Amino acid sequence: MTIPFTYLGLPIGETARKASTWHPVLVKLRNKLATWKNKSISLAGRISLINSVLSSIPLYFMSFYRLPTIVLKEIVSIQRNFLWGRDENVKKICWVRWDKVTMPKSMGGLGIKDLRSFNTALLAKWRWNLFNHADSLWGKVLTSKYGGYSSLADVGDGRQARFYSEWWTDLKKTCGGQDQQQWFDKLVRWKIGDGRKIRFWQDTWLGGESLINAFPRIYINSNQKHNKLADMGNWVENEWKWQFYWRRTWLQRDQIQWSTFQHLLSQVNLVKQDQDKWVWLANSTGDFSVHSAYTAFHNLQHIGQTNSVCGGLWQLGIPWTAAVLMWRLVQNALPTVENLQSRGVILSDSQGRCAFCNEVQETSSHLFFCCRITNKVWHHCWSWISISTVLPQSTLENVCQYPYLCLTQHERSKWDIIRSAVIWCIWRCRNNKIFKGENVDVERLKNNIDHMVWSWLKINNVLFCYCFDQWMASPAACLKA
Repeated sequence: MTIPFTYLGLPIGETARKASTWHPVLVKLRNKLATWKNKSISLAGRISLINSVLSSIPLYFMSFYRLPTIVLKEIVSIQRNFLWGRDENVKKICWVRWDKVTMPKSMGGLGIKDLRSFNTALLAKWRWNLFNHADSLWGKVLTSKYGGYSSLADVGDGRQARFYSEWWTDLKKTCGGQDQQQWFDKLVRWKIGDGRKIRFWQDTWLGGESLINAFPRIYINSNQKHNKLADMGNWVENEWKWQFYWRRTWLQRDQIQWSTFQHLLSQVNLVKQDQDKWVWLANSTGDFSVHSAYTAFHNLQHIGQTNSVCGGLWQLGIPWTAAVLMWRLVQNALPTVENLQSRGVILSDSQGRCAFCNEVQETSSHLFFCCRITNKVWHHCWSWISISTVLPQSTLENVCQYPYLCLTQHERSKWDIIRSAVIWCIWRCRNNKIFKGENVDVERLKNNIDHMVWSWLKINNVLFCYCFDQWMASPAACLKA
């Protein structure tokens, strides 16, 4: 057998930092895309395929190797082009930035996996397993060669780094080293047992930071800088007694830290019969999972970013294609005339006007809310909740606020579904006019909305038990019931 070779599908003896090592993964991605090339797939369907298939193909490699930046860019390019329907022959507009698309749905994204964060979560499992299986053969080998799980958290050990393999170096970077602000350590809490695994000074086992950072002057004076917790005292008749060795007697300026230090340690209870354990704070069970690690790490990259409007869309129970349409509307990412022209698409004067009224330039706010034709549709729906007024000019105001002040909490959830159905029907009618040449019939549009709203409410709410004839007879009564 010669090196490099392939074992269980992974290249052995070949650097994973080279793009050529990942060539089989890229080939599989392109081959999979080829099978979908001639199929008509909606945007919502493409989102599902990216998450379930295109993000899963490189999973095996990513669970062992750190994804090189050049390969990451290539895979993201493949996913992005597929999402927006682009290929080597057809150039289409990428309507939303990729970093926005990969945000969690609660933060305004589509929930497509961010591959760098996913790769980080997969590799973090090595550190968790190395801690829990340190006595296994592979655990003993890694502990003997590199120092084991505790070495993965250490930073600034440049003198030893030259003895590390590329794989271990990449693992250190990923599992919470200096490059990642030690994210892994922030999500782990020690459950103290016999103290044989906990490094007394370096690990974060008491309070929110390590003792070396909390009590630097105490640490400097210690003669036990590299001891485990179990080596910092003795058991006397089943009771733990601390035993410290200091370089010098305490100075007056050290007394405050020393008193606080003693007070904290007085609250520590070791359990002689149990082993030290890790508790994973990102999971309610306390056990590590790649999903919880991905969510926690990805959220750390977007701290403070929330989007209740987009986040709520996915909870409405409406069809996914309609939810994606609403998401694009909120992101101002629909191919209206205004948006097409802002991206360099040249249209004639006749193509640039609203498909309904043919009077002004088509914008999202005009098409859905301000056009005199679509206004008739909204007035039709407002009559169901006894509202008669003028819609705001802003798309976001219409989607985010209006007309919540006039509605009860019970009515608001239903209005969200009504509004989504109206926007969905308006968009379909607009597309049929532009691409199929169908005439705009306001009464038919109203009828379509009546049926769409009824069917969505019936699917979404088991208490909404009215037949279509009852709904048509009195929508207002059905909504209030």
